[in-house]
Amino acid sequence: MIAECQYGGRVTDDLDRVLMSTYANFYFNQKVLEPGFTVFPGYSVPTGAGSQEIDFWRAAIPKLPDNDTPELFGMHVNADITFRNKQTNELLTTIIDTQPKAAGGGGGLSVEDVACNMADDLLSKLPPSFDPNVVIELLGKQGGRSKPLNVCLFQEIERLDKIIQIVRVTLLNLKLAIAGTIILGEDLIQCMNALYDARAPGFWEKKSWECPTIGLWFASFLKRFEQLDDWMRKGRPNAYWLTGFFNPAGMITATLQEVCRKHNGWALDDVVKYTEVTKNDNSDLRSGPEEGAYIYGLWIDGAGWDRKRICLCDQAPKQLFYELPVVMITGQLESEKKFGWGFGSDGKKVDTSLYSAPLYMYPRRLTGALGTYIGQFELNCGGESPEKWCLRGVCLLTVKD
Repeated sequence: MIAECQYGGRVTDDLDRVLMSTYANFYFNQKVLEPGFTVFPGYSVPTGAGSQEIDFWRAAIPKLPDNDTPELFGMHVNADITFRNKQTNELLTTIIDTQPKAAGGGGGLSVEDVACNMADDLLSKLPPSFDPNVVIELLGKQGGRSKPLNVCLFQEIERLDKIIQIVRVTLLNLKLAIAGTIILGEDLIQCMNALYDARAPGFWEKKSWECPTIGLWFASFLKRFEQLDDWMRKGRPNAYWLTGFFNPAGMITATLQEVCRKHNGWALDDVVKYTEVTKNDNSDLRSGPEEGAYIYGLWIDGAGWDRKRICLCDQAPKQLFYELPVVMITGQLESEKKFGWGFGSDGKKVDTSLYSAPLYMYPRRLTGALGTYIGQFELNCGGESPEKWCLRGVCLLTVKD
């Protein structure tokens, strides 16, 4: 009644419904009515004479701890660090956004000087644009655009090439505007202030990806270019850096399409994703899988990872993220697959030894047009219940910052 009707009936997101049901099972069960039940040390259910009266409960509530520990709600104590970090980052961002941009009286560089110097540095490192004719020619040597992953590569190159052009034009125009040759428009002012604050301009991020600093943004930019350029010129890599895709879900779908083509009679609608975490790092691989693809660059938030047992484990104190080893992605008929706990609807074979961890691009959970949700990956629970990892909010991220 509580999880599925009274409150859960208002929940439209599948992951929210799983979390709602898990919390309801955690707090509303027969054990709660047993004498001496304790939700968490320091949070016992009061019993005794007068428990039927409201004054009894009014006197019991002030005895509870003033500050609730994350463990009370099933989360790891590290969750408090994440909360404090978020508060601190919001405060620092506000301070940076509101600080005066003029140079100090000590003879420091002006905003224009800092922005111009950084523009020169970025332009000197900016990779060249892709030549469409060369791209089509090199893709033809790899089977042409009839192969789904080649289509994915072509689309990724097109999008990255637009970013290259935006960055180059913006920085060149910024230098001209600072020199007084052209008008310093709104976008250029935003770019100048962002570079002064060591951040990527907002309109760059809207067209590309998010990063807290311009250094991290540009490093990711160069790494993305390197992956696509090597793939185009040298052939398919042994493993794909999933973070480097504008559309990682599209890359996964393209992989499933190629798997379907290798199996006569398999229709894409009947095939679901199968994932398996390996013990290898990207540097350990000497070839790709016979079927499907290897991916890397994923981070676990909310839990640790035991590389020997290949399963989830508790986080170490103050260590918030763990890098996942290489993951193999392939396809499997839906009728033959056992889904991880919390993944699917009624009628699917649920394996309670697996936890279906949602994968997001960024450490926030949004759906719809601004969503960062990519899909779900089954992870071994390591002998623990899937409910434990659900309450801890365990998920996978392509970008942890």
